[in-house]
Amino acid sequence: MVAAGLLGLAALLLPRVLHRAALIVPIALVGNTGLSPPGPAQPRGSTGSPAPDVWSPHAAGSIRCTHTATGGPTMVIDTNIERMYHAGKNDIPNAAYKLSTISGHLYDHLEAFNKQSALAGDPSIMTSMLQVGGDLYDVLRGGVTSLNNCADALIKTADDFVRTDEDARDDYRKMDKDLKDAPLPEEKVVPPELKDPEEPGATTTGPRGSAEETESTPDPEKPGEDAERRKEQEESSETNHEREKRHG
Repeated sequence: MVAAGLLGLAALLLPRVLHRAALIVPIALVGNTGLSPPGPAQPRGSTGSPAPDVWSPHAAGSIRCTHTATGGPTMVIDTNIERMYHAGKNDIPNAAYKLSTISGHLYDHLEAFNKQSALAGDPSIMTSMLQVGGDLYDVLRGGVTSLNNCADALIKTADDFVRTDEDARDDYRKMDKDLKDAPLPEEKVVPPELKDPEEPGATTTGPRGSAEETESTPDPEKPGEDAERRKEQEESSETNHEREKRHG
């Protein structure tokens, strides 16, 4: 019941956490995007391929794509430096922490449920639940890694804007001091790998961190298959009983 309830909770919370994380990145990177009206036909180089576009820093942390042949701007993407740092140092790490916490709890309960399944002989209903839980866990675990990498990449991108663009440096100087002085976020804990919990048997973590193996309980023998063995046991038991009576 506990494992099933946690699976339901994780399935409920996962879309919310990932949805929030998915919104953070584009909001942090892109403030306003303006497309200039179409210009004249682009001339081709000597090889017949279109002349390349060049992306360069422009206006307060924005980047402008300029066509090398015409020199005319084709697209401007405005970015908010403060928003990028806030997302990289606060919002995304917070989302990673929530995901790490949920996946850590799910790992513990899946291990316990896997052991109980092995002791029960790994019935199909339990292994099916373990397969769903294992797949969900892999998504949660991978999400923590992705958010850790995203936070690091976003901060480095903002640093690059500040280093290469004068307007971005001005925005950075005006930025909240606490945000500027905030340390780089530590990577949130990525829970350990959980290998195919639906497989027969269970490998769980012992009290001291060592791996404990639990074999799957075999199916009981059918009455007809062990009839001869049970008959021998009964005869042996009767013989022993008679011997005890004689010597008693």
